Amino acid sequence: MNSENILNRIGYAATLGEDSIFTAIEFAKKNGFSAIEINLNVPAFFPENYNQQQRQEIKEEITEAGIALSFHAPEDIPLYHLHPPVRRAGLERLKECIDFAGEIGGRKITFHCGDSVCFTQTDKKIYLQHIYVDEFARLLKESLIELRDYAIGKIMPCVENVGKFNDMVRGVLEELLPQGNLYLTWDIGHSYGQQENEAFFLKNLNYIGNCHIHDHNGTQDHQVIGEGKIHFPYYFNLLKDIDTSFILEVRPVMKALISRNNLKEILKEY
Repeated sequence: MNSENILNRIGYAATLGEDSIFTAIEFAKKNGFSAIEINLNVPAFFPENYNQQQRQEIKEEITEAGIALSFHAPEDIPLYHLHPPVRRAGLERLKECIDFAGEIGGRKITFHCGDSVCFTQTDKKIYLQHIYVDEFARLLKESLIELRDYAIGKIMPCVENVGKFNDMVRGVLEELLPQGNLYLTWDIGHSYGQQENEAFFLKNLNYIGNCHIHDHNGTQDHQVIGEGKIHFPYYFNLLKDIDTSFILEVRPVMKALISRNNLKEILKEY
């Protein structure tokens, strides 16, 4: 494994604390990050806040700086919402995000499949998607096909392992991934300790388009790298020849800088 190659692909997740995409670019340049993931949950990054001139300026800036730009789609728009008008509105908003991300030079956009309503019983929690499995699978498949086809020629759509990344979700992806134009975001911190999810990604390495990294201390993820239990060189060795950035999802951003420094120390041995 070429450690320098890995370190040159480290990016940071731009979320809270940013004034605009322009300030995120400046932070990346100042701190030597080769990649940025813009999180479209944050109002400062919403597409309607950028006119055509600003969009062109962003594209020119990242091109000149050699920054790989990726995006994280809004997480509060589930791809399998049971109410048709709400689901349709959500898909249209996600298409706006695809257009925006592609127009300003984004290479990849990550989606969460979303969650469902939870009914708390006296002794357990029951999620609707566990009761209406076939209906949720059908809606997820339809939504992913629609977004996949819309994104062709604009940006690479990637599905992340997060939340209820269960048999139903994995089954839909197993069917759609071989069809092409749909990819995966492997969040290594999320799959820690989840054998079935880890096996899914090991089986589907060729479809990985993006990667999120943060540590897990056995109880909580999104920890500073080097302060948890994940052996990152193992994963970097698996992904070294795949065209992906490694986005530090460690917040606030100053802890992302600490994580990168810790990674440098860890990788000196490899």
